[in-house]
Amino acid sequence: MDETLDQVVKHCGPQLLAYNSCVHDNPKDWYTTCVQQRHALTQCSEEHVTLLKTVKQKCSAVITVYDRCVKEHDDTPDKCVQALLDLYRCTQNAAQKQE
Repeated sequence: MDETLDQVVKHCGPQLLAYNSCVHDNPKDWYTTCVQQRHALTQCSEEHVTLLKTVKQKCSAVITVYDRCVKEHDDTPDKCVQALLDLYRCTQNAAQKQE
């Protein structure tokens, strides 16, 4: 996954920085405030990083569960640890199958 992050940074650095800054500057409502930056980063990443497109296709249900959890618990993200672990496992599995 480090290679994937490297590709995101290489191709979508400005979008990643904008999203990171927005999240940092809006700790209480980042999930709703940073929608535009998140969408820009997602669009750029999907266009330039093949593995992310694969993960989005293969892990869509797990991504939906994680997104819903984060949205519902934006002030207590620790409640989403299990959903995050499930997402991690799914992405690792998708990455191994792509190799």
